[in-house]
Amino acid sequence: MFPTSGPVDDFTELEVRCLTLTQLYETAKQPEDAATTIIYAGMQPTSGGEADLDAWYREEHNDQMSKEPGWKRTSRFSLLYQDRNDGKEPGGLGFLAIHEFGEGNKIGKDVEPLDPMTDWTKRCMSECKAIDAAVYHKVKSFGKAADGA
Repeated sequence: MFPTSGPVDDFTELEVRCLTLTQLYETAKQPEDAATTIIYAGMQPTSGGEADLDAWYREEHNDQMSKEPGWKRTSRFSLLYQDRNDGKEPGGLGFLAIHEFGEGNKIGKDVEPLDPMTDWTKRCMSECKAIDAAVYHKVKSFGKAADGA
């Protein structure tokens, strides 16, 4: 629990989540800014389902995703620590995957399941307590230009 030490804690809510990189999956080295589109997928497997979810990613899902048009890489994270300063139970999902896609991808505004959906995929999804997914499209970049200027 976070130490409370003043009146500011009466007016703020703070939730801290620390994640660790579990797996970086790429079939070829990609530049940091290779992605124009990202699929965010957060999952919370039922207790005891963590190993099956990890195996599914490593043995099936990463390879399936890598065959999608424009796919660049997948970065997977797992929860190390979380806490709140108000004494409530922290929320959030314990497993996160960021699937990065570049030019030529066929991703729309909504997350769509891969086709075909395998039995293993169906089992992993049905055994999760919670799933959250979203698509993000790069609109504009700020910072250094590609030529370093």
